[in-house]
Amino acid sequence: MKIIKKIIIIVFYLILTASFAWGKLPPPGSGGGDVPANILIMLDTSGSMGWTTKYSFKNPSNSVVDSIGNIYVVDRMDHKVIKFDPTGTFVFSFGGRGHSPGKLYYPWGIAISAQNEIYIADTYNNQIQVFDEMGHFVRAWGGILSGDKQFQTGPYGIAVDNSGLVYVAETFSHKIKSFDPVKKSEILYGI
Repeated sequence: MKIIKKIIIIVFYLILTASFAWGKLPPPGSGGGDVPANILIMLDTSGSMGWTTKYSFKNPSNSVVDSIGNIYVVDRMDHKVIKFDPTGTFVFSFGGRGHSPGKLYYPWGIAISAQNEIYIADTYNNQIQVFDEMGHFVRAWGGILSGDKQFQTGPYGIAVDNSGLVYVAETFSHKIKSFDPVKKSEILYGI
């Protein structure tokens, strides 16, 4: 009797596990199920779905919203920043793969200042690039050195506070650097 009970439990377990494996839903954004891959989904403050766009991303890594509601998305593998209006309509993209001013090479982070300047952590170019709200190149700083305004490894995260200080996370060298564009100075946090 004990053996039959064990066999029934094992068979029940196998059926139950198989049904979960066969009936498993694909992860959201994988292209299966009801959420297609490579779309931007915006949720309102209640968590309800707002709008979606069919813009085809390669590898979106970060996004930010400006003061009037435009959304900027960094597409790391496409080496671009894509701008959408508040309704989710594609406006334009800027950047493109390269090493010259205005071109990006595996960008990661993005931030917008109070003056609507767009700061991009251009990771594999080891620099910060700044663009205006129309996507035109304004200035850049950085490089692959350890001196003032330089990076030992590529910058990943970036933020701009209300006073204009720019904070950059240099992930693989375990540092946060703060840059003051007015005083042209740098403050180092970390090792």
